[in-house]
Amino acid sequence: MIKLNDFITKCLHVDKNNMFNILTMLDFDKTWNNDLFVNYLQEIIDKNAILKNYIEQKDDDYYWVEDFNFHFNIDHFYTIKSEHYKNFDNATNTLLNCVFLSKHKWHFTVLNDYPNNKSRIYLKIDHSYCDGYNLIDMLTIPIDKNYQRPDFKRKTTHLLDTLYYCIIGTILLIIINTKILWKLFFTKKYECVPINYSNNKMRNIHCGIINLHKIKKVTSTNNVTINTFLYALMIKTWYNYNKKYSNNVISVSPINTNNNSSSMYNTNNLFFVLTEIEKCNNNIILLNKIEEQFNLYKFSPFIPITKNLLVQLLPYVSQDFQTHACDELFCNINLSFSNIIGPNIDTKRVKLNNIQFSTVTKNNEICFNMISFNDNININVSFREKLIKRKKRFIKCFQSAYNSLIAL
Repeated sequence: MIKLNDFITKCLHVDKNNMFNILTMLDFDKTWNNDLFVNYLQEIIDKNAILKNYIEQKDDDYYWVEDFNFHFNIDHFYTIKSEHYKNFDNATNTLLNCVFLSKHKWHFTVLNDYPNNKSRIYLKIDHSYCDGYNLIDMLTIPIDKNYQRPDFKRKTTHLLDTLYYCIIGTILLIIINTKILWKLFFTKKYECVPINYSNNKMRNIHCGIINLHKIKKVTSTNNVTINTFLYALMIKTWYNYNKKYSNNVISVSPINTNNNSSSMYNTNNLFFVLTEIEKCNNNIILLNKIEEQFNLYKFSPFIPITKNLLVQLLPYVSQDFQTHACDELFCNINLSFSNIIGPNIDTKRVKLNNIQFSTVTKNNEICFNMISFNDNININVSFREKLIKRKKRFIKCFQSAYNSLIAL
């Protein structure tokens, strides 16, 4: 047994709402018979031994426990069905709401459309097993030996900029996060009592596919990142749909921490960051505000300092208190945002023609799940039932937000 010391992984695992369980969708121009898929799955397991493990609680601690081979039966971890490709999307909502039936919190579902030679592979997996990039590695390497993970080296800054981010940037982030946490834990409770949607069923909206090259033209012209553009797209969609909403939007998103540990138990190389964005009709100003906030997180030592402090302090805090704090935090967050740089693949050679993903939300937040694949970006929005009541209007609000940003 290996003690689970990563507080992010522990937080994701123990959450009773299965927070941020990942549902990944891979579409192929081919079908999978049982033997072909088992070979694919066996290679995934061979390269990712963590899948044979599960997390077990002992007293107040959690441990990774290896399931020995004679207990681990690969046949229990996949289901193959026949389905017309036009009905593939119907399975998304169903699988988002499925519960894991074993201690190993992952399962594959394969949908084959034999007449049209198309298929979709779904993998639902608990976030404790992997972050988004580990997951893409896991699924892609067995089918494309040429796949390489994106390089996360961030641009360097000049000496004066480095000093600014190290000193002023860290101070600004301490102030910003203190204000946000005060609102989430205290102020917003007195403004209104939020409806608790955590027991409602999960729902997913596929907002569509947008062109990466068009976005790059806008980001290059305005000197911002693609991540900033996509974040602005989320914020504008929210305000378009909630026209009467007057408060600032508070959102949470994972940021990669470039942890290159070789241990297979280091499954989540990320940290969650909070942002607060006010309503802004000027798209240029909106992009610059978002870019500025993310630059503070990327170039200041705030994240490593905060993460190290939490690593030192949380062992002295009861798990019940940590769980309660997480529940309170997500009760008032409006949006969560997850953006993954997906693979560039020769679709004629590999027959993989698209990748999407969606996630399980905890409570009242709406989650934008974005992943690139070759020259496109897929966008799925997941949420608890009744949070978005007019889905067609929501998609129109998304399209309006996209059109206004792409026109810059």
